Amino acid sequence: MDSEKGFTLVEVVMIIVILAVLAVVASVRSADLVGIRAGVAANRIREDIRYAQNAASSNHLRTWVVFDVSTDTYRLYQGEDRRTRSPMTHPLTRGDYVVRLNEGEYSGVEILDVDFTRKDEVAFDSMGTPHDGKGKPLGADGRVSLTSDVDVVVNRDTGVVRVER
Repeated sequence: MDSEKGFTLVEVVMIIVILAVLAVVASVRSADLVGIRAGVAANRIREDIRYAQNAASSNHLRTWVVFDVSTDTYRLYQGEDRRTRSPMTHPLTRGDYVVRLNEGEYSGVEILDVDFTRKDEVAFDSMGTPHDGKGKPLGADGRVSLTSDVDVVVNRDTGVVRVER
């Protein structure tokens, strides 16, 4: 008798079921990937805001973190006011301190909103106290909102920075 080689119907159905399960797991993991990246980006923003705050205290010179929602970037500056400030140097790259979201390790993460008393920037004085873009103390906690409902919050009184999810 000739025996035919091939798969039985049960084997084919099992392979289809296994592939379907793998596809569901992969899609769930990739959907969560943006949320993970948003958390990583929020931690980076938190640390960079702390860096600016510490630099203001150490150098006795006002520092600024300026956000641009349209390009998903932020920059760090030093200087007493908007007219005289200049870009801070990144300690590792030795270039201007600029961070770009929505590319590379932060792909899919966008800056949705920035509110430091209706301004897109926060400044720190030599005591580490946060101020709005006009140099006035913050009227409320400052907030940077990112993709996946992740926020970076700066306390208006103490300047303590936290990430909220």
